[in-house]
Amino acid sequence: MLTFRKIERLSGKKSFNELFQNGKSFRISDLQVFWIIVSEKDDSPVKVSISVSKKRFKKAVDRNLIKRRIKEAYRINKDILYTYIKNNPSQVNFIIIYSNNKILDFLEIEKQVIATLKKLVNKLSNAI
Repeated sequence: MLTFRKIERLSGKKSFNELFQNGKSFRISDLQVFWIIVSEKDDSPVKVSISVSKKRFKKAVDRNLIKRRIKEAYRINKDILYTYIKNNPSQVNFIIIYSNNKILDFLEIEKQVIATLKKLVNKLSNAI
């Protein structure tokens, strides 16, 4: 369960367009989340993407460091979301966008990712 496989990654122009046009969003401190419930079930019940602004972090090394930290925090704590999703027949697609100007340490990012996952579960339970 503590993996982040390729089938769990959100990809494809069509998926992103649908997410940004029809999806809902919320923000928890430095993380903004766009999410949508998709009726067609895929290989994975949850698909996620992570984005860091090139405008805020010019160096790819910095962007990749932040993305790695967010991915790791998600990988460790995704069971918060998966325990809820197992009971529901739909699929959830979402993107996490990092919007701070500083590089936060892993523990701070992990706290925000946990809060984000809990809020997403709350939003999903209200939406279904």
